[in-house]
Amino acid sequence: MRRFLPALILTIVGISLAVLLVSREAAVVSDHLVGFPDDDKTAHLLRPAVLCALCLVPALAALYYGLVGSLDRYLIRSFMGAFSLCFTALFSIWLIGDLTENISNFRGSGNTLNFMGMYYGAAFPKFFVDFAPFGLLLAMLYSLGKLSRGQEIVSIIQTGRGVARLIAPLVTMGFMVGLVCLGFNYRWAPAAEAYHDALLEEVKMGSLSRARNVVYFTEDNRRLWFIGGFPYNYHQGEPLKNVIVRSFSKEGSPEWRLRAERAEWDRHDN
Repeated sequence: MRRFLPALILTIVGISLAVLLVSREAAVVSDHLVGFPDDDKTAHLLRPAVLCALCLVPALAALYYGLVGSLDRYLIRSFMGAFSLCFTALFSIWLIGDLTENISNFRGSGNTLNFMGMYYGAAFPKFFVDFAPFGLLLAMLYSLGKLSRGQEIVSIIQTGRGVARLIAPLVTMGFMVGLVCLGFNYRWAPAAEAYHDALLEEVKMGSLSRARNVVYFTEDNRRLWFIGGFPYNYHQGEPLKNVIVRSFSKEGSPEWRLRAERAEWDRHDN
């Protein structure tokens, strides 16, 4: 029963995270679809379900660990230990390089440590997707090489297990890591890269923008909108900056022009 304790703990943690995060994600999806009604509605509505499944992947891996035999658990421990070591080494190398490049920007923020926590926390999904495959490859080479040097592979094969059966638990753990990458790639890795870049822009330019110099033309009322700064958290009521609106007649000639430094819109008041 003790070998199922990690699965039980991770299940409780995963369900707690899912309850906390899924409701927030559903609210974000609802706000997003209001602002972008032409987006793929089904794909966005699946985001809470994908996030919930992502929270439960560690529990699934722990359950598999509890169900297999002692030899498979030994192989899994060896492989995942090597993966953790390789992934941490890759992250450390990337962290040192990124700190060297952006330390001056971090110092320009109000709270350096808080900003660095947000910056690297936002970058984690993208970093995991990019470097987890390399970590898996290095971990596979390291763990199998260690087993080979100790003549353990020969001993395991002499017990009647084939090579496919030998590497089955390693492939399964790699599949679990692949599920995490798949979940991150669904939404959070691309969004993390954009938010990661936006945080740097906030330090350099003093504002957090999703896009700049956005031009949009509405066909029904023939108005041309120019948005100098489109806020990142527009759905939370942050104002648009440097807004210019031009109206055109049916013949295409300009009728009037409005300009404002900022514009606010609350969908609940309309």
